[in-house]
Amino acid sequence: MKSIRSIFILHFVAVCLAVALCSCAGKSGPDPTVSFVTETNENGIGIGFYPVDSDVSYGNTAGNIINYGFAAVQGDWVYFSSKADNDHLYKTRADGTERTLLDGNQAISINVVGDWVYYYSWRYIGHHMESGKPVDDNGYSGIYKIRTDGTEKTQLNNDISNNVIVADGWVYYRNIGDGYSLYRIRTDGSERTQLSNHYVDYINVSGDWIYYYRSNERGGIYRIRTDGKRRTKLYDSGAYDLNVVGDWIYFEGSGGIYKVGIDGKNAVKLVEGSYCRNINVADGWIYYIDGRFWGNIYRIRTDGTEKTVLVDEGENGRISILGDQVLYRVYDQSNSDNPYAIYTMLADGSDRRPFE
Repeated sequence: MKSIRSIFILHFVAVCLAVALCSCAGKSGPDPTVSFVTETNENGIGIGFYPVDSDVSYGNTAGNIINYGFAAVQGDWVYFSSKADNDHLYKTRADGTERTLLDGNQAISINVVGDWVYYYSWRYIGHHMESGKPVDDNGYSGIYKIRTDGTEKTQLNNDISNNVIVADGWVYYRNIGDGYSLYRIRTDGSERTQLSNHYVDYINVSGDWIYYYRSNERGGIYRIRTDGKRRTKLYDSGAYDLNVVGDWIYFEGSGGIYKVGIDGKNAVKLVEGSYCRNINVADGWIYYIDGRFWGNIYRIRTDGTEKTVLVDEGENGRISILGDQVLYRVYDQSNSDNPYAIYTMLADGSDRRPFE
């Protein structure tokens, strides 16, 4: 009897091992989600973005990039597009000291990795690139990199681009000049490759996957491998300002803010509102603007609780989260010198003041 019991136990263990091995063999790769944590210094100022359980280095968060990427942080330095100086690229200490000009041309989609700042640049010739309209500036427009000390400025391409995200040695971007399609290029400017030939927007790079919104009769949320393979539609509805965080995709949809699983299932409405814009998800909170173009700034927990107004005056827009510091733009038509000023506040809405 003891012998029969031993044989049964050995057989059961063998079956369990076989099932486990088959499950592992069936997996196509690591979990394709990345949750960002933001390391802060003793003053609560962000000093870098670090994805959980990943060795991939990112130049900025997707939430910051879809807000035009006008600011990024590394160490005690904030790299930003100065509204006071025609969108030129600057850096400053987190306490506002040592303001330094890096590039005397416009910059958006700012990323910082190692000793390099990556960004999209164009020459100012009378209208703003934020509109997404192509600019004829004799080939100057393109993605650039420059040392954090302002030396060795290098042009990587001459594509009219936005949604620029640097991850793991690649620069991913939306090529406006080629039908708003999805591209990537090495950080040294080599291997420029189209990954998807349809219209894309709100690009998020998370692990081995790129998430984006496709806008046309087949619109919805899609994902595709970072090598351009295995394109899959996840969610069949309008979705804007995508933020992929952990197991969820946060976005502006019909009549409010939603989240849906990265498998495209279990959609949940978190915020009711006709004009929820400029979503930025960080550290368990969703920051957003409530207004058609500009408006008040709110935040709410990612589970839909604790909705709080942070700024209830003025015309505000475009939010960048840098640790416990929040940068945002304020539109003031009466200020002819700087109608789109940058302000700063702490993540709870306190200590509001001009950033520049």
